Amino acid sequence: MDSCGPFPILTPHKKSSFWAILDDKFNYTHVEFLVPKSDVFSTYHKVESLWEAKSSNHVVTIHMDGTEEFCHSHLEAHLHSCGISMQVTAPYAHSQKGKIECFSQMLEDRFQALLVDSGLPMSFWGDAILTVSYIHNQDW
Repeated sequence: MDSCGPFPILTPHKKSSFWAILDDKFNYTHVEFLVPKSDVFSTYHKVESLWEAKSSNHVVTIHMDGTEEFCHSHLEAHLHSCGISMQVTAPYAHSQKGKIECFSQMLEDRFQALLVDSGLPMSFWGDAILTVSYIHNQDW
């Protein structure tokens, strides 16, 4: 799990950040947009329920950095109450996050390429990120 932002330009829906979660086994992803990064708990809970219902599997471990929006929050309490193991790296230590950091970088590179190629303004970065995530998941 990784969060990115805030971006200097808001989406048309007034979002400035996003977080992505990547299933390490299947490489399936989900992206959600946030106004304050602290909203990650409510969006994570929704994704967790959706993935568990779809796959009939339970989340066992979450790999994330030690930033404030992930640790010392409602999310941490939820993970502990569900028995989900947390693998926490140092805050903002991008090299420690591995696969999700590579995915986040790929999202950022490809959404920028989409916007440049399409000629759309930068305010459409959110739609471009959703498009990149959708295309990525088609291999799933």
